[in-house]
Amino acid sequence: KGVSRLTWDWNNFDLSVAGRYNDGFREQRTQKIEANDFKPVEHWIRPVWFMDGQLSYNLVFTQPVEQQPVAGYSKDAGGKEVKSGKDKEVVEQTAAGMPCWKTLLNNTTFTVGCNNILGADPPKAYGTFNGNSNNYPGGLYDNLGRFWYVELVKRF
Repeated sequence: KGVSRLTWDWNNFDLSVAGRYNDGFREQRTQKIEANDFKPVEHWIRPVWFMDGQLSYNLVFTQPVEQQPVAGYSKDAGGKEVKSGKDKEVVEQTAAGMPCWKTLLNNTTFTVGCNNILGADPPKAYGTFNGNSNNYPGGLYDNLGRFWYVELVKRF
């Protein structure tokens, strides 16, 4: 079993592609020969690759910087008060200079993704020890198939 992931980040965009691999294995099942006679039979479960992808965009707005700071009332770009040409103390910037919609959406991440992009089915398994009566190894796989999702995350 293994997972490999490739990510790319650029200008608040994040792209991620993952490949998940489950190796094959042998299972033993019983085959009925006569009325009360069974014999063990080996069956090879094939290996499977699943591909997942995700694209995100992070909205980040910065407070506008004053062109002509006023001594005693303004802050420089670093968030420090300007007082007669001397730095006073660091104070936290507020979003007072931004429109309301920018303040609400600031630090919000929109994500769209898909698990099992190629729509690969779980491998067939017929054994009695796979914990699933649907003919696939239920302990390792599910039958969800391709799954699309959208996510919205707001950080305060």
